[in-house]
Amino acid sequence: MSKITSCIRPEHFRSAGEEGATVALGHARITDSAFFGGHHRCHLLVCPLKSDPS
Repeated sequence: MSKITSCIRPEHFRSAGEEGATVALGHARITDSAFFGGHHRCHLLVCPLKSDPS
């Protein structure tokens, strides 16, 4: 298992229905988070990929 650090500014988060470009990074579960005044730090557990039957 690889460990990844990703920094994304909160104003760059948006749902798929909102205006602007979106990028799918996959699915993950937030296992821990903390607010540090100007930013959130979140620990994520990546969900396993579903196999494609085709």
